[in-house]
Amino acid sequence: MDASFKKFASKASGAEATSMDINKWAKDAGVLGKNLTTNHIDIAFSKVKAKGAKYVQYQSYRLYTN
Repeated sequence: MDASFKKFASKASGAEATSMDINKWAKDAGVLGKNLTTNHIDIAFSKVKAKGAKYVQYQSYRLYTN
């Protein structure tokens, strides 16, 4: 998971990801469809990131994916 996050994260040398990065990751993984859309990912992303932040850090991502 760590290597995958860093591969798609575009900020801070792979330590921070934008909503667009996470959407690209899901699209490339083939998990987007009727039950999971980019809107769902954007909503989840906004709940994970710090208020006012534009990026999510790997540590925050790990807290919500375990």
